[in-house]
Amino acid sequence: MVFERRSKMREFLKNTLGKVIKNVDWLNTPVIVYVRYILAIVAAVNTILNIFNISPINIDKTELYDVLSAIFFLVILFTNTYKDNPTSPEAIESNKYMKMLKANAEARRNGKNVEDPVIMPASEARSLRAAKRILDSDAGV
Repeated sequence: MVFERRSKMREFLKNTLGKVIKNVDWLNTPVIVYVRYILAIVAAVNTILNIFNISPINIDKTELYDVLSAIFFLVILFTNTYKDNPTSPEAIESNKYMKMLKANAEARRNGKNVEDPVIMPASEARSLRAAKRILDSDAGV
C-alpha cells in the first residue's frame, strides 16, 4: 500500500514537474524569475526547518524570525505590487494582448483556425494617427 502511494506520488511529480520544466524557456527567462524561485525555495526550507525546530544559524530565534519576517514581508509586498500587475497604459495593453494570444493558442489546440492579429503599441498607434492627420491636412482632406 505504501509502495503504491509512493509510486503514484512519484508518477504525479514526474508528469507535473516534467511538463513545467519542459515548458520553461530557460535561456530567455528574466533573472528576476530565478530570484523569485530561489527566494521561494529558501522560504520553504526555512519553514520546514522551523517545523522540526532546527536552526541552521545559531542566533536568537526571535531575532532571526523578526529579521526574516521583515525581509519576506518586503519581498512579498514589492513582488505583489509590481509583478504582473499592469498599472501603466502600455502594461494594460500588453496584458490584454497576452490574454488574447493565449485564448487564440487554446482555440488552435481545440482545432479552430485562428490568426493572431498584429497589434502595435499605443505609442506607435498615436504616432501613426498624428502622421496621418498631418498628411491629411497637407492634402487638403
